[in-house]
Amino acid sequence: MLSVRTIFKALIVFALIPSAAMALQAADERRASEEALLWVEQAEPEVGLITYSNDVANIYETFSFSPIWHDYRAKDELETQINIISLAGISQDFEWRAVILRELRASGDWRAYDVFATDSLLALMSYIESVPENGKSWFFGTDIDEALASPTLTQMNRFLVSAMKNKLYGFVHGLRPETPQYKEMAQAIVALQDLEPTYWPKFVQRGLIKHGEKLDNADSLITNLERQGVLNTYEAQRLKIEKVSFYNASLVQAVKRFQQRHGLKVDGVIGNKTRRWLNKSVNARIQILALNMERLRLWPTEREKIILVNIPNYEMELWLDSQLILDSKVVVGRPSVAHRCLSRDWIQWCSTLVGMCRLKSCVRTSSRKYEKTTNTCLSTPILC
Repeated sequence: MLSVRTIFKALIVFALIPSAAMALQAADERRASEEALLWVEQAEPEVGLITYSNDVANIYETFSFSPIWHDYRAKDELETQINIISLAGISQDFEWRAVILRELRASGDWRAYDVFATDSLLALMSYIESVPENGKSWFFGTDIDEALASPTLTQMNRFLVSAMKNKLYGFVHGLRPETPQYKEMAQAIVALQDLEPTYWPKFVQRGLIKHGEKLDNADSLITNLERQGVLNTYEAQRLKIEKVSFYNASLVQAVKRFQQRHGLKVDGVIGNKTRRWLNKSVNARIQILALNMERLRLWPTEREKIILVNIPNYEMELWLDSQLILDSKVVVGRPSVAHRCLSRDWIQWCSTLVGMCRLKSCVRTSSRKYEKTTNTCLSTPILC
């Protein structure tokens, strides 16, 4: 139960929100009391684990050193978002935070968990606020290799008010990207994690495998496609019972579904690119999905006025007033080397549209470190 002191402070925040921001600003600028710093130091699981000691001390002094993380849903949500960043492989800081949060929660040491969870939330808030400026570098090139600054006063104010109103879960959940794809991709990660211990054979037959060609090891391709979710279990068992040894129509259709899902050329032919994606390990797929989940923080979720270009599929969508008004095949390139099938009038019209709209390339890139599994436009793709 909250003390009279905490309730009094909460009433001040609720009744005088404009004044609360100034009060919090003053608290943010001052050094925490020795009592509060000592309390945090004693709660710290290991020396040096708490990054934002002064902020954390001020927060717990505001709450009269009472626990903040009462709601298990808020804990689950915090751990989920930090786990996704960890799986994306872009930050060692979030990797060890994910591990320590799990260990502390299992240990039952409420104070150690509570303090480290609050510190981790501040790190998450700071990370999200830094994405607009640093996201392109983090998600398409370099890792996060510098310590993140404390969150802004505005975010700190929102966090404290939410915690005082016992609405911490809603606040943490609101830090997710505002798109349903985040949940869908999280569910896909869970499904892959369940598949991780199972047998996932590689398809190693070389050359271009076309419809009707003999397969060196048909069972490995059938099982692989079944694991990928593009060939149902009944059909996979039927093909194995019949001892299929040729690349038949059922397998071709399954490969086409796989190619469509991964933004590859949908021709049913197993070449180098399709073979490489078929043979990606479960862990590699999880990392790719997690990285794409974080990229959702960078891409615009609104389609009020935007051009989406899917380069590998040579497709373009034009959205105006949140309505899809054009869906067309396109050739991507410079006007100076225009495709012979495109007239100069068409190129000029496209250039005008680009000037009208915010241009957003929905690309499947091969960055220095990562590749995407689904179209960036995200008509398909993941914890929940």
